[in-house]
Formats: sequence, structure tokens, C-alpha cells
Amino acid sequence: MATYQEFRQKTRRRMRRRRLRRALALLAGAAVIAVAVWGALRLNGFVPGQEQLVSTPPTSQPASEPAATIAPNGDYTPAGSEQPPWRETVSAGDMSWNTQTRVAAPTLNMTVTSPYGPMIALPAQPMIDISYFDTVTFIGDSITEGMQSYQTSVYGHSTILGIRSMGPDAVVNGSTVKNRVTGEELVVLDAVQASSPDAVYILLGTNSLVNASEQREQSFLAYYDRMIDMLRERLLPGVKIYIQSIPPVDPSKTTKLNNEQVERVNNELARIAVQKECYFIDLDEVFADENGNMKADYVQNDGIHIKKPAYEAWIDYLARHVAYQRRNVYKEPNPLYIA
Repeated sequence: MATYQEFRQKTRRRMRRRRLRRALALLAGAAVIAVAVWGALRLNGFVPGQEQLVSTPPTSQPASEPAATIAPNGDYTPAGSEQPPWRETVSAGDMSWNTQTRVAAPTLNMTVTSPYGPMIALPAQPMIDISYFDTVTFIGDSITEGMQSYQTSVYGHSTILGIRSMGPDAVVNGSTVKNRVTGEELVVLDAVQASSPDAVYILLGTNSLVNASEQREQSFLAYYDRMIDMLRERLLPGVKIYIQSIPPVDPSKTTKLNNEQVERVNNELARIAVQKECYFIDLDEVFADENGNMKADYVQNDGIHIKKPAYEAWIDYLARHVAYQRRNVYKEPNPLYIA
């Protein structure tokens, strides 16, 4: 059994340990309070010993004296020094986007102010198999009509709505038109919807721009814009729309249409293609010579319409400018295919 002295010593040791734990707890609490106070001061811009860094400018510096600046390249100019002309205060602008909250779509401004068709056009791809055109519908005027009348390679594969003298206004207005090759009378939007296409190719503008004024050009573009919207409303979401540029003409054979006007309108069609999420096809690459005129071997005597060899070159060009899809069947090695 422990003696009284041993019991007393144990009691004293327990008391010392208890006092030590209390002291350590008090120190820890004081440290937490000190850190909290320091953090509050920092948040309010106060740092002990650095009162000169507060945002209020010192009253001793005249309001007209330039403040110190730091250039984008890191150069420092002290306050009161002459400021280089390129150093000026630049506002950060609207920073409302700089948050971690979800931004409502769309976030991009799709307005194209200075379009240039060849830069916007779909680039060349590996050649597609002719079976691709089985679910393609063509909309156009007499130039597209030639795909039927010349019985080109897409004839019998595609739905060809080539209506002589047609413009986009006839499509938008729901006019009844006549296919002179088949003799069928139809409403274009109804016929397009009935064809259930996977892709629609549009080539309109030659007839609308013959001897056209600037006002008529603007009317043509407004109808074209609305026509794309109406096609989107009638077709399934996955249907791709290809806007083809108006072909050039031979100025030595016609004065009804000039290539400067054609180029100007084609650039606007490229703008519509971007804004409406369509593909733009630059037919100058297949039809134009080095001077931007219709190739002599392709053009008919009226300087506007094209011959049968031009049609085969055109279809070959379209077969090499099809937007990639996994189900596409290619006649050439496809660099985008991953085994």
C-alpha cells in the first residue's frame, strides 16, 4: 500500500500537469483571437506599420501631379515624373463575365462586319462516295436545273429542285413554281420537307441580280436570310445547309451581270452562312479563271449559264467539300478517321 508521502507526491504531479494544460489552452485561444483580428485588419486595408499604403491619396501631392505607373513591360515611372505618351489609364471594361457562375448561352457575338467569302468557305476534304447525294436536296434556279436536264452524275440520286428564274422570294412567299424538266408544280418548302434530306444545297441569285439596283440587292439578301430561317423551321435539327456562292460570269458575253457585283453579294452570303450556322461553298474555285471570270470552256454563249463539263467539275468539287461526319463514306483515305 502506498504511503501518505507517495500519495501526496502523485497528487502534486497531477495538479502540475493540469495547470500546464490550462496554460497551453489559454495560449492557443489567444493565438486564434490574434489571427482573427489580424485578418480583419487586412480585409479592411490596414496593415500596422504601412499606413502609407491606404487608398486615400496623400494630401501633400497635388491633384494634377501624375501618379506612379507600371507599364505592361514592367517599367516603373515614379510619381511626379513625366509620363510617356503611351502610358495612360486604361479601363478594364465590363468585368461582369469574370465570375464563377454559369453564363447564359450564346456567349459569342456572331455578327460578321467585313466578310470575305473565300476565307469563310468550307475547305477541301477527302472525296465522298456518290451515295452521299442520295439524301441531298438541291434548291436553285436554271443553273441547278441543268443538273437534271444534262442528267449529271447526281441525277437519280438527289432531289433536284431547279426552278428556272426562281429567287429566294419565291421560296419565302410559298409561291407555286414549276419544274420544267419534270413538269411538276410544287411549293419549294413543302417539297424540301417531303424529301427528308440530310443536307440541303442552295444556289440562288443569278436571276435576282440581273440588272439589279442596290435596293434590289438588299431585298435579295433579306429574302435569302429569311429563307434560311424558314428551312430551319421545317427541317430536322441535324440537317446541314450548304450555301453556294453565285458563279462568276463572262463579261465579254454579257452586261446583265458583273463580277464585282457577284463578289459583293457572295461576301454577304458568306456572312449569312456564318450567322445561320451554315456551310459556305466558294464555287469560284471551280468556275473562275485567273481573272475571276467564268472559264471559257465552261460558259455558254449568254455568258451566264454553264455547259455540261462544268457540271461534272461542279459535282466533283462538291464531293470534295462535304463537312465531316462519322457515317460519311469516302472514296479516298480519310485523314480524320481513327481506327
